Amino acid sequence: MPCHGLAPIPAGFGRLAPENYKAGHATIRGRLTAGLVIMKNSTPSLVFLVAMVVTGSAAASEIYRWTDENGNTQYGDRPTEDAVRVTAISSRPTDNSRIIAAADARRKQQVEDAAIAARNQGPSEKELRAEAAERAGKCDTYRGQLQKLITSRRLYREDDAGERVYLAEEEMQAAREKVQNRVEEYCSG
Repeated sequence: MPCHGLAPIPAGFGRLAPENYKAGHATIRGRLTAGLVIMKNSTPSLVFLVAMVVTGSAAASEIYRWTDENGNTQYGDRPTEDAVRVTAISSRPTDNSRIIAAADARRKQQVEDAAIAARNQGPSEKELRAEAAERAGKCDTYRGQLQKLITSRRLYREDDAGERVYLAEEEMQAAREKVQNRVEEYCSG
């Protein structure tokens, strides 16, 4: 059974008397583990060795550059017929804060552009339909008023006391013209 990432205890090892312990062996919970002392002391070396193997293989691999049939420059670790070995590739470390700031600025600009486009776009289809319905309602109302003004012999208005005050012919004509202008405003095109 592995214990804290250590090598498993080989079969056949059981509890041994302290006089049978060999140098370089230790016990964990009464069990003998071979090589524990060696592994404890060699863990940094093992990590270093693994790191060197991994980075060494990347550093030791060769990089090739070539141009494909579309004229694009390609890079890879396997040579092609017209590939050229690249000796040095320059790169800069990524500045994450600059990238995040640029992305935030782009997002903010997109929101502003969308707001400007919405303002410049004018009324929506729904707003246009609502406006047309309102105009049609006002057109019907003013046509009805004009019809009453034309067919009525006497027109009146109510004063502050609620009494009827009949209009003179000039006042009736002015009222008809006013309503006729409203009909033309709301009922035309």
